[in-house]
Amino acid sequence: MFLVELSAPEQTRMRYIDVKWRHSDRDSPIRMISEIDDNGWERRKVELFEDGSIGFASETESAHATMLGLEIVPSLTEINQNPVFEGREITSQEFEHMWAKAKGGFGMD
Repeated sequence: MFLVELSAPEQTRMRYIDVKWRHSDRDSPIRMISEIDDNGWERRKVELFEDGSIGFASETESAHATMLGLEIVPSLTEINQNPVFEGREITSQEFEHMWAKAKGGFGMD
């Protein structure tokens, strides 16, 4: 008799960041909230703009011309080395709250 050990499928560990971007370009977001997989790729993103508009993107949908990044997201240490950025880690619950608001078309708090 042979025993076969079945392993659970690998789960991707996500990290979540909220980055403020100080600039004067009205067409660029002032805040970017991202869900990032364990390989460093964005899976979902919310962008907030100075005029109050909100964009979002995932692998299957997007709004307000928001797109997922084409490069691996750097660490928060690297992001925060640039003085125009102020990034922090957030919880999955905080991200999901922002994602739901973005998809619902409501203003951000």
